[in-house]
Amino acid sequence: MTSDDAATPAGAQHEKLYAAERPKAFFDAVVAIAMTLLILPLMESVGEVADASGTTLRGSNG
Repeated sequence: MTSDDAATPAGAQHEKLYAAERPKAFFDAVVAIAMTLLILPLMESVGEVADASGTTLRGSNG
């Protein structure tokens, strides 16, 4: 521990840890949104292929 750490109140240390986690949380959110945007066109194409072949996942009997 340095002398600065000893003089730092517990609340300030918590703020440092919180500030360090914010970029990580932001990056996680950006990655999740990017993955969602990448998978949406794939889901549409799966539905088109299923409709073209006559099979669907909707459970329609016909």
